[in-house]
Amino acid sequence: MQYQIDDLRKNIAENPSDRGVQKKLSNALFNKAMDLSEEGKYDEADKLILELIAFTDEYYENPDVLFNYGRAILNAMPIYFGRSSQTDLKGKINHLRELTNKTQNEPLKEILTMILVNAIYDFSLSSQTPSISEFSLELSDLSRTNPKNRTIQIAGAKGMMNTVLYFLQKNDHVAALRHFKNLMKIIEANPRDEMVDSRKLSELKEYFKY
Repeated sequence: MQYQIDDLRKNIAENPSDRGVQKKLSNALFNKAMDLSEEGKYDEADKLILELIAFTDEYYENPDVLFNYGRAILNAMPIYFGRSSQTDLKGKINHLRELTNKTQNEPLKEILTMILVNAIYDFSLSSQTPSISEFSLELSDLSRTNPKNRTIQIAGAKGMMNTVLYFLQKNDHVAALRHFKNLMKIIEANPRDEMVDSRKLSELKEYFKY
């Protein structure tokens, strides 16, 4: 695999506008990074992901490069949550957000929503309330502005549910109610889909007298 990556690096240096080579190199970097992660070689994997981030900054107009970058961040997040600082984590999320806003690429939007859902859960384990509020607000905005994207709608509902439960656990009923209302907006906009645990949703409705 390393031999292939080295060859592709040379190819892209010689043919920087070749979209096929761009796709192949970004895909190879993703695959190798994931293989290294599975082997527990997290530092080596991170180096390749950082290379892929820099590569994407240069070739963000190629949707295949964007997709490989997005799924690399999504798949590596569990590793980062256990090993990286929260500043580094938020930096990677912010970078993904910036590229998503810049390109308006639909698959990247979906990946961003899934990462935000994961981030809400993982940041709740260390009680990072400001970050959870920020991620939840962003999920709400993504759900509101992408009403026909089912992946985004479902992710938005799951993230909002986790946010509500977090604030209830913290006895912040004002914040919990605010996020519950955002949750219900998503639920009611998608009446045919069972988006969250129906039992928990029923309990929340009863609790908030909705």
